[in-house]
Amino acid sequence: MQFRRIRSRLRTALILVAISAVIFSYAGQAWRRWAYCWMREGVHASFEKQALVRATVAKDPYRDQELKVAERNGRYKWMWRWQALRFWEPPELAESQ
Repeated sequence: MQFRRIRSRLRTALILVAISAVIFSYAGQAWRRWAYCWMREGVHASFEKQALVRATVAKDPYRDQELKVAERNGRYKWMWRWQALRFWEPPELAESQ
């Protein structure tokens, strides 16, 4: 009976080690992807903010264009936020976009 207990504890420990190895193997590329995607997200958020500020000027002939630019950068901002959460993909995929 005691050997079964030791064997089950050993099996449980080995399973935990294997799961931890898989998690830690993704950790480096996940951190790199997270940093890259949030850097890109910050750039698009800044551009969106600037375009919205320029669009608030009354009687500006380029107001419609600025709103389109703000909308496009808002979509890119959210795209990069979602890309940051896809940790299982290598960061090279995000960097090639």
